[in-house]
Amino acid sequence: MDRKTLIMLILREAEESKPKSWRGRTFLQKVVYFVNHRHKLGIEYRPHYFGPYSEELAASCNSAVAIGLIRERCDVSPLKSEKPFEAVRYDYRLTAGGKRVLDNTLVNLKEEEKEQLNQTRETIKKILMTKANYQSLSVAAKTYHIITKGTEEGPIEDIEQVRKEAEKLGWSVSEDAVKKGVSLLMELMSH
Repeated sequence: MDRKTLIMLILREAEESKPKSWRGRTFLQKVVYFVNHRHKLGIEYRPHYFGPYSEELAASCNSAVAIGLIRERCDVSPLKSEKPFEAVRYDYRLTAGGKRVLDNTLVNLKEEEKEQLNQTRETIKKILMTKANYQSLSVAAKTYHIITKGTEEGPIEDIEQVRKEAEKLGWSVSEDAVKKGVSLLMELMSH
């Protein structure tokens, strides 16, 4: 399944579960991160501010916006802090044209692709059923990334090690956030 189709499928499933809500970049990145690991899609991720990040996925999303398959909404809101700056949030929804393209793509899948689609759709639904927001998905993805990579000394054995490895990657996560991330991971990774 190509990246644009995967993005559109996630947006459709999200819209069906919560019709009025928008889905942001971080949310999309993290849902695809877990789908990618579950189904071995081969999407490359690297550590980034909000956790594992795929430039390939970001490019596919930008392309889908450019050709009108998904609509992007940008919200800019000033945050109060010592140093003034603006927080920018990009949210996405499928367009009517995107829905038609997705429907057409799904109808024309080969049999083996339909099986992969059904498995992928179930994984997406499972993630959405957790009601996890982008922040909790981000912490879970950071935790998973750290646990699967381990340390130079060997495998990760406790939450404090996860926290320390997160700091090395420039990620600030509390012990409580890691515990919640592990709990979400257990929910996501169960069959």
